[in-house]
Amino acid sequence: KALESLLNLWDDENPVENDILAKELQQLLMSFVSSILDAPHSSDKDKLAVRIWLEYVRANYNGEKKVSRENLKKKYNIKDGHNEIPRLRDHAKFLFLEKLRELGYLD
Repeated sequence: KALESLLNLWDDENPVENDILAKELQQLLMSFVSSILDAPHSSDKDKLAVRIWLEYVRANYNGEKKVSRENLKKKYNIKDGHNEIPRLRDHAKFLFLEKLRELGYLD
């Protein structure tokens, strides 16, 4: 409910408030990314999942419509089947939701 109330703060009529909220959400995201990529206890799978997820976030931010799975497989040396990239993205989303729960944003 806390996340829902946070997102309800988004107001199309108030760009200043939206800018503040966007910065807060960006800090939350970067905190999450750091907590996975910089933590010695994070598994290789967790780190890879977050890196893959960030590739999609960056592409989206830059207005690109698609990220090539083949390019990602080559870049990160992923040898598994066709569905591995979507599974990794889903895993990163799960980790992010867990972090939000841990921080008290989700019940």
